[in-house]
Order: sequence, then structure tokens, then C-alpha cells
Amino acid sequence: MFEYFGISGKFAALLRTINGKQPGDPAKAAQALLKLAAMEAPPLRLYLGKYAFGMAKQRLSQTQAELDASAPIGLDTDF
Repeated sequence: MFEYFGISGKFAALLRTINGKQPGDPAKAAQALLKLAAMEAPPLRLYLGKYAFGMAKQRLSQTQAELDASAPIGLDTDF
């Protein structure tokens, strides 16, 4: 039970310190989900808030750099 406390316990403690101080508006998040549910072809992922967008853009940038770096090797594997 306590094997993961070093990881999960720290995260749980962080969540307790920010509880009620999150920058996101739950009502706006609910409205965004309702809009998503009403879409004929909703996106696979929905990023809510500036933090989520920033993290997604950072990860996308890292993935693009990895793709570009591997292109000379990876593209050369076709017949």
C-alpha cells in the first residue's frame, strides 16, 4: 500500500495545497464538455485551460523534434 507513497503521496499533498485555488472554472469546463458532446465529430482530446494547452504544445514540439531527428534513419527503411 505504501510502495507508491513517494510518488502518489507527494502528488496528493500538492493537490491538497491547491484545492479551491485552481485557475480553471468548473462551470466553463462543464460547458466545454457539453459543446464537445454535441459535436458531430469531436476531437480525440480536449485541452482545458492555459496550462493544459501549454503542456500539450510543449509535448508536441518535443515530438516534432524527435520526428525530425529520426527522419533520416526511419525514412530510409522502405524498399
